[in-house]
Amino acid sequence: MHEEGAGALEAAVLRAYVALGLPVSSEQRVRLHDAAEAVPVEVARPAALIVDAIAQAQTAINADLGRLAPDDYALLYQCTRLGPTPDRPGCDDGDRAREVARTVDRATIVASGLSVLSAVEQGLPALEDWGKGRVEAHAVDPQDQPDDFRDPYGLVQIGSYGADEYRGNDVNRSAWDSHVQILTLDLGGDDTYLNSAGGSMLFPAYGLAYALGVGDPAVRDASTDAEFHQLPTESQPLVFGALVSVSLDLGGSDSYHAFAGGQGAGALGVGILLDLGGDDTYSAVATSQGYGLTGLGVLVDASGNDHYGGDGLFRGQGFAMLGGIGLLHDVSGNDAYAGQMMVQGVGSSDGLGALLDTGGDDRYHAWYSSPPYAAIAQGTSHTMATGILADSAGNDRYELSGGGRGWIYVPMPAPYSVGVGVFYDGAGSDSYSGPGTAGQNGSVWYQGTLGYGKDN
Repeated sequence: MHEEGAGALEAAVLRAYVALGLPVSSEQRVRLHDAAEAVPVEVARPAALIVDAIAQAQTAINADLGRLAPDDYALLYQCTRLGPTPDRPGCDDGDRAREVARTVDRATIVASGLSVLSAVEQGLPALEDWGKGRVEAHAVDPQDQPDDFRDPYGLVQIGSYGADEYRGNDVNRSAWDSHVQILTLDLGGDDTYLNSAGGSMLFPAYGLAYALGVGDPAVRDASTDAEFHQLPTESQPLVFGALVSVSLDLGGSDSYHAFAGGQGAGALGVGILLDLGGDDTYSAVATSQGYGLTGLGVLVDASGNDHYGGDGLFRGQGFAMLGGIGLLHDVSGNDAYAGQMMVQGVGSSDGLGALLDTGGDDRYHAWYSSPPYAAIAQGTSHTMATGILADSAGNDRYELSGGGRGWIYVPMPAPYSVGVGVFYDGAGSDSYSGPGTAGQNGSVWYQGTLGYGKDN
């Protein structure tokens, strides 16, 4: 990439359009150019670096998904949808879905995610250096800030130092539109996120372009099954969705709201949310806050007293399934985690789910209100998987309605009963509540063959 400043950002966005299979009109090029020209070079350069990494990752992952037979992709797509109740996931055939997921090149997904994180790491010092003093200046003069940037498709958004609001892809919508985003970059302030905030998005097999309203109508009409079996035309290559999405917030006390598939969620792709400071609130209904389904989902919060939960969050806070990786890492602060079933470090069906909290006095609350189902939480393996909850310090409180804390959930006989569940609390005076004896301050416990818990 030889472009400089605004030109670099403009060129990177155009390359992302190619990776996403999106056409660009003359009018859109003019709008993109004008919007990029208004972005300070100190912001445009690192933003372009990240967008380019996202585009490259998108291309690599999309090429691998293209190897799947239409029926196999349809099954995995179905697994990303929510079931009618938490105990009934969207997969009609879990065994078959597991087999298909194992054919996906998950190493490509993880390597792509690491490449994107490396680009963020490269660009972050420049953003932070340039931002020094800008937040203070904005407090004195609210006009002293860059203009918001939004490309014509709304895929890339760069905010200000003030209180911004980001709207986006609530997966409860009846129709998809241009709110899909691959990068949200906020420079500071107390912001509200109504988008996926680092949630990758899949679409039925007619692909992303048609979902954004710019695809070839022939693709839509090529099959009577409008949901899964439409094929690309020569002029309309099949792009399965916005497979890589990043949200980076440099500071401020922020509020995140999503229905599902957000706040660091990767479904057959990569979803990353990095929040570098402030007392933040994360709210979602399902599959969010460090969630991976045959993909990589990461939520990292660097500091502040944060609240994670929502309306009975299901599958999140470090949850993964079908070979995915889901990670929630809160670095410091007195935090609260709340969720209903399969939360707080849970792996299912070959997945690795982990919640890591490395400082502060924290509270963990997990429940399920409809017996015979258990909460399946706080370091639990569910069907041939690995679940980890590790809290390294602080006086913590753990509340659980049953079924978790270094536990192996065994819904079926071997080989499904194989897995690893780990619960670890490194230091502090901690309290535990809920049925059973799993969890006592200063103790070690075992549940099943590979269920292990320790409180130092």
